[in-house]
This record gives sequence, C-alpha cells and structure tokens, in this order.
Amino acid sequence: MEHPHSPSRHALSRRAVLGILASGAALVPGLALLSPERRLTLARTIHARLRGAPALHTLDAHQNDTVTQIAELILPETDTVGATSVHVNAFIDLLLTESMLTADRDALLTGLAAIDRESRHTHGQDFVALSLEQQTVLLRAFDTATTHASGSAPHAFALLKRLTLFGYFTSELVMRDILHYEIIPTQHGVCVPL
Repeated sequence: MEHPHSPSRHALSRRAVLGILASGAALVPGLALLSPERRLTLARTIHARLRGAPALHTLDAHQNDTVTQIAELILPETDTVGATSVHVNAFIDLLLTESMLTADRDALLTGLAAIDRESRHTHGQDFVALSLEQQTVLLRAFDTATTHASGSAPHAFALLKRLTLFGYFTSELVMRDILHYEIIPTQHGVCVPL
C-alpha cells in the first residue's frame, strides 16, 4: 500500500517536505496551528527524544502493534527504509502524549478500537492477526469510505496516514539519506558553566 509520495518514487525538495508537513497536520487542529517550520522543529524534537526514551506513553501494546502494522503498510520497507525502521509508531505515541489535543488523541484511540471491531466483524480476528492481503483490503475500504466520523475506523486510518507521513519524512534517517535534506540544528546553546 505504497503512498504516492513514497521516497522510492522520487526525491523530495525542501518545499515538498514542508508541503507534507502542512498536509500531514491538516487533520490535527493543534498541529495545524503551527507553521510548517515549527512542525518540523517539533517533529525533530520528538525524534531526538525517542533515542533516549522509546517506551510507550499513550498506546498500549496492542494499539502499538496496530499502529506499527498500519504505518508499515502505508510506507513499507523497500529499497528504502520503511516506517518501522524509523520508529514511526513511537513517534506517534509521543506525539499523542504531548502534542495532540485530548479530543484528537481520544478519537484516534477510539478509532483504533473501531478498526479491530471492523476486522473481527469481517474476518473474525483483530487487525494485527489478519494476513497482509486482508489488512490491505480492509485499509483500502477505510480509505475509500465516504464517512469519516470522529472515532470511526476510516477517521483513525486517515489520521494515521497523516501522522505516519509526518513521522516518517521528519525522521533524521529519511531526511538525510532519502530526501538529502540538510539538517541544521534548530537551536544553538551558548557555552555555559557546568
């Protein structure tokens, strides 16, 4: 389920990166208030913090498995790294914990439960237990759904797509090795006595 902006198709310019950041936050009111440059700074800060604290904060183990699998289906490992390799799931977890409005976080968590309900209704198992083919068919159905009510499976999938793109394209590995984006420190601290 490769996204049309997948890095395996073409390299992205700085303008395209900022465009992804703008569209990626369009469904998340708290992030939409930030400029693309501020979103990039926020994302880079979250990625940096993940190096030291990869533990889950908001997602439980099952929710994390679901987010990880969906993110990897959106941006799979090919000749370039996939979503799992750059820890998009942990990025989303920390973003949910610290940077999203409570209503948006709750809607996503409710939507993850709705994805499992739909999966059990259709296939008799939770989403993560399905075959890749079954998972892909289910996500395509969510993607083409005409109703995206808050807390629904289609709404959660739409939000996860945007958050996956946001986390993936702002990871240092993707920015440096795929986008060839020059990573400049966001702040410079003057020397201070220790």
